[in-house]
Parts: sequence; C-alpha cells; structure tokens
Amino acid sequence: FSTDVSPILIDRCGICHGDRDPENNFAITTLTSLVKGGRSGPAIVPGKGEDSLLVKKLRGAGIEGQRMPLNAPPLADADIATIATWINQGARIDLLT
Repeated sequence: FSTDVSPILIDRCGICHGDRDPENNFAITTLTSLVKGGRSGPAIVPGKGEDSLLVKKLRGAGIEGQRMPLNAPPLADADIATIATWINQGARIDLLT
C-alpha cells in the first residue's frame, strides 16, 4: 500500500478527498474512511476490487454520476489495476508493518 497505492490516491484524489471538507464526505486519508466511503456508500469491499465503488468510479463504469477524478484526466489503467489488486488482496495498510 505505502509504495504502490497510497501515492496514486494522494496524488490523484487527495485534492478533493483530503481531510478538510472532502467532496461527498469521502476522505482517502485513513483506511476507515476509505472503506466507509461517502454519500454514495462504502468505497471499498475488501477482497472484491471489481465490486468496489472506488474502482468503478475510477473506471467510469457501472456507476451513477461521473468518472473520477472529476475534471481531470482519468487514471492510467495500470494505476486502477494496482488499486483493484490491493483491494482484492484485502485492502490492508502496511505502513506499520
């Protein structure tokens, strides 16, 4: 997470989904807030990357609303795959291990 997933989320999502007044009440700053999601419901289903709203929003498929990041170029397919793989592997944080 710390070397592969976190940099993508911080760089591409942190502007709108940081700690201060996150868009749609969805903050990416903690694992709890990532899983909890925002107004649209849970963002991550650990073990199920393709079913997770975060991945669906990044791909722009099977969602209500718009593809993320809003008003910015889409993430590279490889970056979305990295996030989906992390979720498939249980969406664990490795910062302290």
